[in-house]
Amino acid sequence: MKKFLLASVAAAGLTFAAGSAQAAFQYTDGTFVANPTPPINITFTFLGKDASDVDLMFAFDGGPPISIFNNTTAVGTTFTITNINSNPFKLYLHDNNTMQVWSSDPAGNPNGEQHLAYTSDWSDFNIGAAPAAAAGFSTFFGWEDRPFGAPDRDYNDLIFGMTITGVPEPASLALFGAGLLGLGFVGRRRKAV
Repeated sequence: MKKFLLASVAAAGLTFAAGSAQAAFQYTDGTFVANPTPPINITFTFLGKDASDVDLMFAFDGGPPISIFNNTTAVGTTFTITNINSNPFKLYLHDNNTMQVWSSDPAGNPNGEQHLAYTSDWSDFNIGAAPAAAAGFSTFFGWEDRPFGAPDRDYNDLIFGMTITGVPEPASLALFGAGLLGLGFVGRRRKAV
């Protein structure tokens, strides 16, 4: 399984808009993953934090919210959401201290504020060396959990990496199964001769 590459994000339908807060950070725009075809699986890996508040990250795909992890989770913890094929698929951050909820979609935040950013350089988060769990990720995502009236805009309140994989289509599985049956039949026929 390949670790998350920026090219795979684009293929999965992420759209990006450049921001101005810190030159190295880029920002998510609209739905986090738009219309994945075929369906995809996303594995999130918690990589660190520098927040005193307890923040909970969750996803919403049109059904009930899916709790992923919070910033008290052990670094390296993973959580997989399978068979994502709906739109919208958005991520949210809930600050349990202030009770504020921030969206990966700036339109869902007051004044269109950007609260989820990504970078390819771990040092942009200003929290020291990257953990071992960050090895293999080329892109890191980080949340800002403060309103922009008084933010630090460091995007290091909950940091994660992602791996995106495709879900086998039913037709592909059927073809694979037929191939296995054919091999079994040929093997059985050879034994009979």
